[in-house]
This record gives sequence, C-alpha cells and structure tokens, in this order.
Amino acid sequence: DISIPLGNNVVVDVDGRTILAETNGQVMLVGDKITVEPIMEVGDVSIKTGNITFLGTVIVKGNVDDGFNVKASGNIEIHGSVGKCIIEADGDVVVSQGIMGRDEAVVRCGKSLWAKFIQNTTIEVGSYVIVSDSIVNSNVTCDKKIIVNGKRAAIIGGHLFATEEIYAKNIGSAGGGSETVLEVGFD
Repeated sequence: DISIPLGNNVVVDVDGRTILAETNGQVMLVGDKITVEPIMEVGDVSIKTGNITFLGTVIVKGNVDDGFNVKASGNIEIHGSVGKCIIEADGDVVVSQGIMGRDEAVVRCGKSLWAKFIQNTTIEVGSYVIVSDSIVNSNVTCDKKIIVNGKRAAIIGGHLFATEEIYAKNIGSAGGGSETVLEVGFD
C-alpha cells in the first residue's frame, strides 16, 4: 500500500485506487503530487506545440505563429503577437501586441477582445472590442462597443458593426484607398 499523491483539484474515486479530476484542466505532476491546473501555459504556439485546444484558460507567453490555432473554453491571453491563425475562446481574448491576419485570420470570443492593433482579420466578439492603436482593413462584428482609444486611435478600411457604439479619433484615410464602412444599431 502506498499513499496516493493528491495535489490540487483531484479526488480519489470510490474504488480507492483511481484519481479523478474535479475540474477541467491540464494534468501535471507538481512536487510528486498529481494536480489538475485549470490554466495551460505555453511559450510560442508554433511547430513545437502544434494547435492548442484546452478546456480552461490558455496563456501564451510568446507569439502565435502563422497557421496555428488556439481554442479554449476559458480565456486566451497572448503576450506576443498573432499571425494568420484562428483564435477561439468562450471568455476574453487579450493580445498584448497586435493581430496581423493577412486576410485569413479569425478571432472569435464570447466576451471581450483587447489588442494593440488589428490588421486584415475577421473578428466576432460577444461584448467589447478594445484596441489601443488601430483597426485596419478588418471585418469586425461586435455585440456591444468597438473602442479604439490611444495616440493614433484610427479605423482605416474594412467593415465594422457594433450594436451600441463605435469610438475612434480618426476614421478612414485622407488618401482614400480602401473603403471604410461602419454600422451601429440593432442586430
């Protein structure tokens, strides 16, 4: 007989030998104890990690490279930038740098999206889109407000829809170029 090495978020089944997770998450060995962590942390999402699908919150310490997807039932926090990929979360998505979608990236989230900038990306958000620099040539659908609030705070090109409000300092470009369409109102 050995003592069962129980960590956080795990219990012993009625048979006395099986360890069960109490919550969705990543199974880990922490100090010789079996633990389930509801948060998954990775460096870059690249060829090393492959696509990530996780029941919980995903924290990416680096970038999400072109062609790789991240899906989470919780929040997704990306400390770097996002390339041509699909990001899906039931909660919030936070991108510390920008999203450079190259016309193929898609970001969907049930709650809000925060990013430094968004370029050439399709965005579908349940609550708010909050951007500090600019939204360029992107299709953004938002169930509440799109707020671009920073030094530049520009919306240039693309099609943006929000039910409550679209806020920016500059809309469109003086040189013309790509068409900027904004829609505000009821879905």
